[in-house]
Amino acid sequence: MINHLRNFNQGRFDLITGSAQSGKSNKLITLVKTFVMGKKELNNDLLVVKHLYDDKETRCKISSFKKESINAIECGTADELVDLINKNIKYVVISGVHLFDKDIVDLCDELVMSNRIIIASGINLTYEGKPYGSMAELMAIADNYELMVARCGFCDRYNAFRTQRIVKDKKEIFEPRCLVHYEFEGRPDYNPYLTNQEPSLEAIIGPMFSGKTDLLHTRHSQIMNKDRVAIFKWIRDSRYSTDKIVSHDKDDLPSRNITNTGDIKNYLEKNKQINLVMIDEIQFIQGSYELIKELLYKGYRIILTGLKRDFRRKPFGYPNSEISKILTLATEITNMYASCYNPKCGHPATETQRIIKENGRVRPAGFNDPIVLVGGKESYKAACRLHYKIKDAPTNKYSNKFDKVKI
Repeated sequence: MINHLRNFNQGRFDLITGSAQSGKSNKLITLVKTFVMGKKELNNDLLVVKHLYDDKETRCKISSFKKESINAIECGTADELVDLINKNIKYVVISGVHLFDKDIVDLCDELVMSNRIIIASGINLTYEGKPYGSMAELMAIADNYELMVARCGFCDRYNAFRTQRIVKDKKEIFEPRCLVHYEFEGRPDYNPYLTNQEPSLEAIIGPMFSGKTDLLHTRHSQIMNKDRVAIFKWIRDSRYSTDKIVSHDKDDLPSRNITNTGDIKNYLEKNKQINLVMIDEIQFIQGSYELIKELLYKGYRIILTGLKRDFRRKPFGYPNSEISKILTLATEITNMYASCYNPKCGHPATETQRIIKENGRVRPAGFNDPIVLVGGKESYKAACRLHYKIKDAPTNKYSNKFDKVKI
């Protein structure tokens, strides 16, 4: 859930996403109007922009289906957006973020690291069901999410999380669809054992030590019929147990070890009564995006946990991050925070800090160190952006472009 723009005094990226006609623009407009009304004086610290191809019928305005609107500056590239940001700008609002070029990812990240707050809206998936533009990467670097939903235009029964392209009388119509009635080329056959349930995907994400596995335990404890649940973990994650999912607080949950996605498919094929799949640490499993996509459209309910970013602050698995793409499929994203390791800080920790112990001293890991290193408190700690450190990090075209601001 995205809160008011002024409730956090470090940089932050809030992302509103969803299908066509799900109310993204209306949510963005409401947040901006609430923000402006709450200011004692207008001091030009708010910038509102829209991509020039976002709702081309209304120029220089962000408009909603509810006939609400706010003024916005149009731009077509990340570089054009950079030219609009001066030292006074603290809050950047972007409509149609999915339409920008790939540089928008680095730009948003640099703005957040300069202590600015971004709130953006965009469509997560194309009508073909693929991540829209750079939305997968943007979802990986975002801090808060608002997944907007419409009502399915086909059944008017389930919530719509997808956009269906329909051609009538040579005219394109983009209709919101639920996961049951959304159609695309190559869609897998619906599992006949699952016809009485609405498929769903909850992604529980956050840095290490943020309570992701604890929440997975809670979700499991709330299930009445546990015989229809299958729980999986990556076989190499043996930090606390070889056959259980164990949290850092030592709570455990019996699970099945897997080496690859084929192990999950084979188990489900043999156990057709399963209707809920739970997976811990999804970021370690190669081929997980295609697996989750297949299971979701077959009708399964899925709950998974994972690190959306690695210790380098890159989407986990970058440049071919599967968990980033999984986030675009989600029907619910639960974003967890830890507490910053610095006892004098008090800020929520959004980052996973890897540490190296050598010669009796502790130092931050380097950017080129191996990405996968299974470990606990001896190798990692949770950090806010202010206290996060990395050695030898590469720069991008926007590095050091913006002076830090005070929120």
